[in-house]
Amino acid sequence: MLIPSQTPLCDELDETNLKTVLVCGASGSGKSRFINTATGSNLVIGHGIDSETDQVIDKGIPLLKYGDNYVQLVDTPGFQDTRDGDEVPVFKNITEWLAARYAGNLRIVGFIYLRSIQESKVLRAETRLIQMFKDLCGEDCLDRVLLVTNRWQQDSDEEEERREREIVTDIRRFGSTGTKHIQVRRLRNKYGTQDAQQIVGLFATRDPVTLQVQREIVDNGVAFNETTAGAHIEADLRVRIEQMVGVN
Repeated sequence: MLIPSQTPLCDELDETNLKTVLVCGASGSGKSRFINTATGSNLVIGHGIDSETDQVIDKGIPLLKYGDNYVQLVDTPGFQDTRDGDEVPVFKNITEWLAARYAGNLRIVGFIYLRSIQESKVLRAETRLIQMFKDLCGEDCLDRVLLVTNRWQQDSDEEEERREREIVTDIRRFGSTGTKHIQVRRLRNKYGTQDAQQIVGLFATRDPVTLQVQREIVDNGVAFNETTAGAHIEADLRVRIEQMVGVN
């Protein structure tokens, strides 16, 4: 299943057989653990509120081979990363990486978005982050987002089921008014390599896709703050600043 991580992508692989998947989520959602479990890599796993990943990591992670295709998992900074204090640097890092890949004719095939099912509420901050994430993708690419809720109990209960439905269907979360909808999978609290690799394998035959933010930046030449995601981030920051000023 694994091949050495030093396999030169430019010489042996291209969009036809390299399937790149970004692993995203809030800080502490289990991104690095998922990648380590699936690939046997040794990414540092954080155990506090600070994310151990502050840049997009696409080197040193073994590729997974499915038939004639290879899947590349990419680790991303955690949203709500306390080192930066807000999510703007996180989204800019991811956006710049996506733009560079697109300009280099190496598009991605999708995202894995990890979220603990044990988080009892979808707070306003998470709702805002999910909207920004949807802005990166665009409505036409939502079917390339695989929401993986993790840390399920061995026997799921009604409360966990309700949380999952809320995240998937609520338009303020991952719900969609269009024809494309996110895909959903679950991971138990104690999952293994085979469980993680089965999820990754869902992308092994997917064709590459152009995201909304890639079209905006590379094709249309707009700056980050002029993209759909960037404009929403700036608008939200203005609201929060006004609220803080009002309180004082």
